[in-house]
Amino acid sequence: MENFEEFRMRPSPENFVKFAGKIKPEDLGELKNISLKGIGVNIGYTGPFLVCDIPDEIRKILAAKLLEVIKKNKRWSTAKLENYDKLKRLV
Repeated sequence: MENFEEFRMRPSPENFVKFAGKIKPEDLGELKNISLKGIGVNIGYTGPFLVCDIPDEIRKILAAKLLEVIKKNKRWSTAKLENYDKLKRLV
């Protein structure tokens, strides 16, 4: 997936949203096989991701991928905790 490589080379919440927006329905098989481990994805990615305009099927897959690498932290602010809970509800 070329779009994933672009994101992986320059990880940021904004680039994650760009990556998500470029995913096509025919990419779903490949999308299920990617991993976000080792890229530095954190809870800060959830805010922009939750409000981006992407199809629900893609959103659910990406939410599951985010949850694989983001672990709940009791020290997070209320907003971060709420975003984490919203992410969990998507899956």
